[in-house]
Amino acid sequence: MKILAETGCFADLTLPSAPSLAQISKINALYECSLPLDERAPHRRGRDLTSGRPPTTFPLIIQGPLVLDFGRRIRRWPVPRINNSDINVAYPPTLKRLRLWRQAGIRVRGRPDWLFIKLHCHGMIPWDTEAMLGAPMRDFLRDAVQEAKNGRRYALHFVTAREMVNIALAACEGRDGSPGDYRDYRLRPVATMN
Repeated sequence: MKILAETGCFADLTLPSAPSLAQISKINALYECSLPLDERAPHRRGRDLTSGRPPTTFPLIIQGPLVLDFGRRIRRWPVPRINNSDINVAYPPTLKRLRLWRQAGIRVRGRPDWLFIKLHCHGMIPWDTEAMLGAPMRDFLRDAVQEAKNGRRYALHFVTAREMVNIALAACEGRDGSPGDYRDYRLRPVATMN
């Protein structure tokens, strides 16, 4: 973590990592490390990001949802599985998963109206290509956008990791309005050379 901080890294987006041993007990949170950054695993404990209190310790820890999914059944019995916000061919994105991710309630304290749902995949492993670029993803995106439009009282904002960190920082600094207005709040895109 110390090396990340010294090299200007604003956020670590590694978690969740369950069922890996790298998973820590603090879940479904946006926070600053509260242990010294030069200690082993300083992200094990942390102070949640809070509206009205800009963070001072970087990198921030930006977690994705980690929840139990009881929707799978074997012989009519519910069989729980870990939903760690990973998108893959065995567990593609669906509206049901989106609802579980929303229930995780990842937010900056004091900003209950801005939920953060960080998803991940594993570098486009060839056997997961269909989940990321095929019909499951197209159907999920179409259905998610349609659900949001159909009076579900929320708006979707698809953002990059950099934009998500900017929106979290804006929430910490008490900004109001649409989260999408803060995509470039503090961290600007790196200019590309032509």
